[in-house]
Amino acid sequence: MPRRRGNCRRWKRCSSEPRAEFQVAVRPQSIKVRVAEVVPVTPLVKRFRFVPLAGGLLPAFSGGAHTVVEMHDGAVVRRNPYSLMGSPDELDSYQI
Repeated sequence: MPRRRGNCRRWKRCSSEPRAEFQVAVRPQSIKVRVAEVVPVTPLVKRFRFVPLAGGLLPAFSGGAHTVVEMHDGAVVRRNPYSLMGSPDELDSYQI
């Protein structure tokens, strides 16, 4: 078990080394897609597969990635987050 120093928590590694720097997108990219397939998983759950309207490949993603689906309902814009499913190697579509 690592030795506790200062305000370190027991389950985290305590270190005086500088932490890694990361870059984040300031504005998420918006991609227009269409629903290519809807598969009922249970009576209350469906799996949707989206493909890009412009064709080509979608940006790569990794495990735990999420996307926000934006739907226009008349004058109301609805935004809902969903977990991406499927293989990150298959970039011709996204599944939620």
